Amino acid sequence: MNAQSSLDNPHLSTAQFASVPTRYRVNLLPILGLLLSLVCSSSSVASDLTPVRVQLKWFHQFQFAGFYAAQSQGYFEQAGLAVELVEGGPSLDPVEQVLAGVADFGVGNSSLVLDYQEGKPVVFVAAIFQHSPFVILARDEAGINSVLDLEGRTLMGETHAAELLVYLISSGVDMSKVNLIPHTGDMRSLKVGRLPAIHASTAYISTEPFQAIKASIPYKIFSPRDAGIDFYGDSLFTTRAYADANPDVVKAMRDALLDGWRYARQHPEVVVSDILANYPTRKDRLALTFEAHAINGLLNDELVEIGYVSTSRLKKISSLFVKAGLTSGKLDLNGLLFQPSKRTPVWVLNSIGGLIAVCLLSMVVAVRFQRLNKQRLTEIEHRKRLEEKLIEQASTDPLTGLANRRRFQEVSEREFVQARRHKRPLGVVVIDLDSFKSINDRYGHHFGDVCLQSLARACHDSIRSGDLAARMGGDEFTLLLPDACENAADTIKQRLYEWLKTHPVCEGNLGPVYLSISVGVGWWDENDEGINDVLRRADKNMYDEKRPE
Repeated sequence: MNAQSSLDNPHLSTAQFASVPTRYRVNLLPILGLLLSLVCSSSSVASDLTPVRVQLKWFHQFQFAGFYAAQSQGYFEQAGLAVELVEGGPSLDPVEQVLAGVADFGVGNSSLVLDYQEGKPVVFVAAIFQHSPFVILARDEAGINSVLDLEGRTLMGETHAAELLVYLISSGVDMSKVNLIPHTGDMRSLKVGRLPAIHASTAYISTEPFQAIKASIPYKIFSPRDAGIDFYGDSLFTTRAYADANPDVVKAMRDALLDGWRYARQHPEVVVSDILANYPTRKDRLALTFEAHAINGLLNDELVEIGYVSTSRLKKISSLFVKAGLTSGKLDLNGLLFQPSKRTPVWVLNSIGGLIAVCLLSMVVAVRFQRLNKQRLTEIEHRKRLEEKLIEQASTDPLTGLANRRRFQEVSEREFVQARRHKRPLGVVVIDLDSFKSINDRYGHHFGDVCLQSLARACHDSIRSGDLAARMGGDEFTLLLPDACENAADTIKQRLYEWLKTHPVCEGNLGPVYLSISVGVGWWDENDEGINDVLRRADKNMYDEKRPE
């Protein structure tokens, strides 16, 4: 037997061991003992961890940052837990999964009060979000100016949004007149022209507004908090049977998760990178960062400890469910809360210590209020910059930096309405780069991109303040000239020609190449129905005068 085969089979027979020379026999004993001890040690560590399965309520995203942080930073393992996170979705109910034994814990919300009142043996372990992220998001052009306007329209809703029913019913909405359909999990379902037509959706303030902006869907937000309805948001729960049988596991799970959330609160960028690297998220870094900033406002951890649950607030939530006719509210809520045994703190028994604690608490609250105000202003500014960045990305051509087709269409339609209303001139200049295919074939597509960027700079440098230059796609560019006369358009054309004559394109050892363009001009006419009529006229003018290639 050689050395390799000995390592592969550490349990040698007597005959095999006797055949090994003495000098190897002496050295192998401690090596084999070390290997056996390592195997036993690793097996012991693995067997010491309690397997725990957690059902999330939505797809992997920053909403569950505390779980990811507790996993990556080892808080779960330090608590003796081997945690498996199960992705959710719009049609999956975590309560059903946990009650069926598919998962040990789940992420719910204030609807747990409703489940408990219906006799389901759920236990509220910790409130992560002190404020609910649930809102109603409506398409701007759907004509919904208040939630009452949802009557006669289609609302896309998820399974665990009972608190929004309280909001709608309390606001006087007749739910029998609202067409409720299952949530698709995609805000693009609200786009105009999609069938069936969907006018509004239940939404998380941290997620769906970003998706709507990215999909260029103008929207309105209706929040229960505007009506004085403030429920808990994401919350950890389990079953009564599991909590009674495993109180130490429940407490360990709760404490490790809260440590994870504290870490995520302080290091959101680290958690975002962790999500992108280790979980099948549907979001990119910008979307996750947007979500992280929005969730900061839901934790409210400057005033209340993460995980805190108030019995009086749960009773208030229960009374709102009763008022909305969703439950009778007969059960006492004391059985809903998980209450681990605690020793009485020393300062409670010491009056002097209590007075000192009150004074210190007052000072801490004052300082935290000051920090909260500053932090909120910073977070609002960060979120505003993120929104501005997203809007800019959605309206800018990434290659040239000019406006894209979507942006041109929005601005030109607005200028067309103004021109028709006030009888003002409005011109459109269309530009084609001559022989662009030949340039790509001869010099390569990278050089072709450099040529497009050069033409973009020519357009930018030739127009007036207040004009708009856009790349419509390929080698097609368009200039929008509000309040322009024909002389102004001619001047801009001459500037374009002169710029291109004096700025040949060079890239590395390629070039110089002098660009040639074909130009057409179209003007608004009172018989036009829209900006496309002007564009067609400009295209025709260009092709009538187009230079042969």
